[in-house]
Amino acid sequence: MKKSDRLKARVADEGKNIKVADSVNIPKFDYPIFCFKHLSKTHGLDRCTNAEKAAFIERLSKLSGMTWNQIQFAPKHGLGSEKITVESIKPGLPDFLSSDVGFLFAYRFDGKKPFVAHKSGTILHVLYIDNKLDVYSHGS
Repeated sequence: MKKSDRLKARVADEGKNIKVADSVNIPKFDYPIFCFKHLSKTHGLDRCTNAEKAAFIERLSKLSGMTWNQIQFAPKHGLGSEKITVESIKPGLPDFLSSDVGFLFAYRFDGKKPFVAHKSGTILHVLYIDNKLDVYSHGS
């Protein structure tokens, strides 16, 4: 018998002693943890220039050094964010978002170019990198 035949992956599910959570909240962990699992295939890093990629990484680095409270009160076109209603998102929404999610957050990189994300506990799920300004209506 091959070793691979003997080893079977076990999947944690809910039971008497196990509870699977939809989000992670770590006490006294008040800064963003970035997740890219749900990053759009049509609005991801592939369509960014090298300069935009560098600016995006630089922005994530700056945000990771801030608390959620500092981010919340920062200017929206600086290191802060603005709320974007889910109805205004032009590409399809990821399946993992529940129907009770009413808005997402737009954060800026490379000038005023936004990336759009969903905050769940301490995790910021990056969904769209909007370098072409076509994910939602931006106004003037």
